[in-house]
Amino acid sequence: VLKADTPYDEATAVVKKGDVTLLAVEQVGRGQVFTAGTVFLSNFEVQAEMDNIYDLQYINYNIVTNILDSVKVSLPITSINEVRQNGQIGDVYAVEGIVTVGSESPNAFFDTIYIQDETGGINIFPVVNGSKILVGNKVRVIGYVDEYQGDKELKIGNSGIYSCEVIDDTINPLAPTELTLLQANDYNNYGGLLAKVKGLVTKVNVVDGTLDSYLIKDAQGTEFRVFIDGYINPEVDLSDVVKVGNSVSAIGVIYNNPDGVCLRVRDRNEIVKVTETIVDKIALQDLITNMISSDGYTEDSYQVYVDAINKGKEVLANEQATQEQVDVAFSSIKAAIAALQKKDTSEVVPLPDSINNEKIPAVNTGDNSNYEFSLMICSLSLMGLLLIRKKAS
Repeated sequence: VLKADTPYDEATAVVKKGDVTLLAVEQVGRGQVFTAGTVFLSNFEVQAEMDNIYDLQYINYNIVTNILDSVKVSLPITSINEVRQNGQIGDVYAVEGIVTVGSESPNAFFDTIYIQDETGGINIFPVVNGSKILVGNKVRVIGYVDEYQGDKELKIGNSGIYSCEVIDDTINPLAPTELTLLQANDYNNYGGLLAKVKGLVTKVNVVDGTLDSYLIKDAQGTEFRVFIDGYINPEVDLSDVVKVGNSVSAIGVIYNNPDGVCLRVRDRNEIVKVTETIVDKIALQDLITNMISSDGYTEDSYQVYVDAINKGKEVLANEQATQEQVDVAFSSIKAAIAALQKKDTSEVVPLPDSINNEKIPAVNTGDNSNYEFSLMICSLSLMGLLLIRKKAS
């Protein structure tokens, strides 16, 4: 073993003069051991270019990521629904999907995009605004499960371990899925999905002169919130569209934040006034839900009421029902309620037929004294009548 102060000898030197080993690697069992033998230069001495200027790293960082790149394995593609339903925080997945919200202003969310496959949609974060990832592109993403304010996401980085790569730059945008408001409120099944909802505006929330959110209600009385980030093309004026009493539709992704489940609008131009009439079934639903018990009512009048309720249920289930049909069903039930007749509590209860159709036999007491007395009286009367006739003759 050579000492540190041993003079240099070309014959015995392990590393010859002029040779420098920055990094050595050796296979050990099923893995590899990397050993560094010098101090690496930092990015103060070596110019480094990164996608995000806030994430400039020392050259040590790049060397480590290169090592990791050399040993990383290819992940199988997993469906987005599988990630959403079974992925736990920190689990790593590879997914592919069509971009539904891209990285380009004015209708891009801050440093995030949304993608969707045949099974569902999900948020990908962070993706820097201006990355030229467009709605309709197909991307492959490797990331780990995380969430922000309750919204599930796949989180990526610029290390090369996690990535978002455009694999088809053709523009093939997906059409939004039309959801009922009941479905739209179901984040577990529809979170991250590009969706279209519509309803009657019941409340409008304006922040600093810009529309921030509003509530809509459908014919069944279900309410839902529509949310618009303040930086999403704020120059679009929706004051004549989003007004209490107007029927409107909106397109966005099903989102979750501290205020609850909502539709996160990607473009204010996709909020439009609906010309079709929203059929109001709320009053009819209430009558059917609060059905009256049959107790105390005559059978015939209650049956009329039940028939009206059943017809009302048919109208309620018919998505094509007109307001006139709903109003007729409502009026029929109200009329049947008004016609319900109370049972007469003073009515004589009839005896069973077995009693009405049979003679009730006298009780045999075993006492024949009344019978014998009657026979004696009859005999005396007959004898008296014979004596009278004899005197007369």
